Amino acid sequence: MTGLDETHLSQLRVRLKEQIENLEVSAARYDAGWSGEANRLAVTVRVLVHDTSMSKSLLKQMGAKESMRWIDSNGGLDARAAAMFSSLVVFQAAVFKDRMELQILPLDQADILARGLLLDFATWWKTAPVMVGGGETISRFDVVDMLANQDGGAHVDLKKERFVKLLRSVPQVAPFFDGEDQGVSFGLPAHASEGLARETLRAAMRTIAEEVWLAWNNQLDLLDPGWRERPQTGGRIGPEDFISGLR
Repeated sequence: MTGLDETHLSQLRVRLKEQIENLEVSAARYDAGWSGEANRLAVTVRVLVHDTSMSKSLLKQMGAKESMRWIDSNGGLDARAAAMFSSLVVFQAAVFKDRMELQILPLDQADILARGLLLDFATWWKTAPVMVGGGETISRFDVVDMLANQDGGAHVDLKKERFVKLLRSVPQVAPFFDGEDQGVSFGLPAHASEGLARETLRAAMRTIAEEVWLAWNNQLDLLDPGWRERPQTGGRIGPEDFISGLR
């Protein structure tokens, strides 16, 4: 982060702290059952890392984004050639006396740390797919773009061609019970459920938020040199912490 005016850099660090707090608050609300908070997580991540021809992300302005390493929950797996692939989410069939319900959950931080691999930003953001289906590949950028632009309020355009195509390409599952065992079937149904696809994207977004938080939390020496000398508050400094604090 050389070459930046220290006063300006200090102001950017204040904005970074605000965005991380936004990430933590929305993650806590998502974990408490408000799945729509995934849309706000997407907006926050976009502010932090997404560059356009008209604007620069916060971490780009800080001169840090390309120097950072980003944890890939898939362990560096390249699934671009797969016919069907879904990651960053866990599908579980919950069995009750009279019914079965499908639960779509983000990955726990412990699982991310156990199998994660550090990647450069470009690979983590756009090259490595997190879902493959219907001949389409969906990256972290696509997940953030769909939720932030379509559901987050920035550009609500439900007829956007690419958005609709990607939404229909989200691999879906359905619970089954054969009298002895229960589980989930995986694929692209003939009549895809838009609601199920959105919940899958939202769970993936929660995992992406955890990855982004880990990238920040474990590279503070790069992002904010001198942080060790300042009093720490909140008790959430360290790779073993969850960003929500609720688990």
